[in-house]
Formats: sequence, structure tokens, C-alpha cells
Amino acid sequence: MKILVTGATGFVGLSIVSALLAQGLEVVGVGHAAPPSEALAALPGHNRVAWHIVDLRDAAAVQALFARERPDRVVHGAAVTTASTRDGEAVTTTAAVNIMGALHVLDAAAAQGVQRLIFLSSASVYGAAEPAQGLLDEALSLPQPGAVYGITKLAAERLPLRAGPLRGVQVFAARLGGVFGRFERDSGLRDTLSPMHQVMQAARQGRPIILPRPGARDWIYAPDIAEGVVSLLLAEAPASPVYNLSSPWIWSVAEWCAALALRRKIDWRLARSDEPTTIDFHGPDERPPLATSRALQDLGFAPGLAWWRR
Repeated sequence: MKILVTGATGFVGLSIVSALLAQGLEVVGVGHAAPPSEALAALPGHNRVAWHIVDLRDAAAVQALFARERPDRVVHGAAVTTASTRDGEAVTTTAAVNIMGALHVLDAAAAQGVQRLIFLSSASVYGAAEPAQGLLDEALSLPQPGAVYGITKLAAERLPLRAGPLRGVQVFAARLGGVFGRFERDSGLRDTLSPMHQVMQAARQGRPIILPRPGARDWIYAPDIAEGVVSLLLAEAPASPVYNLSSPWIWSVAEWCAALALRRKIDWRLARSDEPTTIDFHGPDERPPLATSRALQDLGFAPGLAWWRR
């Protein structure tokens, strides 16, 4: 089976490519630029991947890529992630990549008889849910995004879910929780670098780490997310068109800092009243955690905390 992955040079995409290679599958990696050499050096079997640089806003280029590679299944993860503070200036580019890019991939997949397309969506589609709301459920929680990124991800999720099956392509959406971890870097396409990544960069550079609040959330390690995506990609007959993929564990950025402080000397603390912070949590409060029971029941997806012990 040949799997084509868009956004393959991003940190989540690289983890997905790694998981697919571990399954012995043939992989086509598509990105806006070549994968970073340091990531390739840490990616076993990367020489078995056919890498391509393609702008997904170019419909003809996407069609040519699919006609050349003829994949069996597709993971569409390419996206521009923008902070809400840039909604006014970034709306056109964000919509062009996130919505039209997804539709170009769907068109090419249908033309080449692709069996299944997994669209990587985001918890941001739920919008500014109240923390007291409880778990955000795929079927019961109404998506109500307020920022441009969440709006474009919801549109790019719903359009293929509707049009794909009408054109013979199975389409499933995976709404990802707060992802951090392996291969994460500032690629220029993500305004919302994870707090954990920001903490590690500050620690390496000897800068103070001042958190606005503890930051408790269902944070999930990128290789764990990759396992969930691959499970959905290869499952025989998933029962739902949409799955939350996140951690069942709630833990905080403050706990991350405390664990790091056991290994090296760092200057970290919660901000005092009116004190400027150095770590951006990309919002004034925490969203409720994602419900994960459906992914556990249908896909057997049960991420743990083995990475923390390692």
C-alpha cells in the first residue's frame, strides 16, 4: 500500500511518516520545502520516502503529483496555523492553503481512485468553549470557531466529508488535540508553537521562563498522535466520520517545567500580577479536553505516558 502524506515535513507530518515506515508501508512525502536534514538523520528509513515539494494551492501541480505517484490512501496534514492576533492580515493565505489546498487534494484523490483520505483537523474547530462545559465530544459538542484558523479548518473538514463519498473516496477527519514534541520547530507556517517547545528553546538559550498560568490541558506527544492517525488510516471500517485524537491525561506546562528543572538548572515561574510573560499560550484560558472514548472504542487508540518516563 502506498500512502501519500501532505504536510509531511512539518513536525506532526514527520512523526506520521515515521509511523508509516515502521509499518513497512511505501510513503510519499509532500511539503512546501525539503525536510530538514536534522529530522531526516533521526528518521529511520527516510531514504525509502519519495519526497516532493508542491504548493497545494496549485491545482495542476497537485493533479500531476497524484497522477505520477498514484497513492492508495492519503493523509492530508498540510495547513497554515495562524494566531488569532493575525486574523486580519492572514485570512486570505490561511483560507487559500487550508480550504482550497484540501479541495485540490480531494479532487486529485478522486481522479486517481484513492481509497481513503484522512483529513487532519484541529480542536480549534470547537472554538472558545467554556472550561466548565466538560469533554468536547465529536457528536455532542457544536463546533463554533471564532478565529480564522478554526473557521478554515472546519470548512476544510466539512467539505471533503460531504463531497468525498459522493466521488468514491472514504473521508475521515481527525481532530487533533494540543500536540507538541519530536521534530517541532519554527517552520514559518505555524504561529502557534507549543508552550513545551517555547520552554525548551528558552532553557537552551538561558532565558527566563515565565508562564501566564499552569497551562493544564490534554497535551499529546506527536508520535502518539501519529499512531492514532495511522490507526484511522488502516482501520477496516471506522464507524464515525470524525474522531478526536488527543490524550486522556490532563497535565500542565508547569509540570513540564518542574520535570525539566530536575535535569538542568532553569529559571522558571508563574507570572506575578501584571508581570510580562515569556511563554505564549495562544489564548486567555484553557479549552476543555477532547473526549477520546470513540477513538479508543473504534480504533484501539490509547496513548500513554511512556514518553514522559523516557
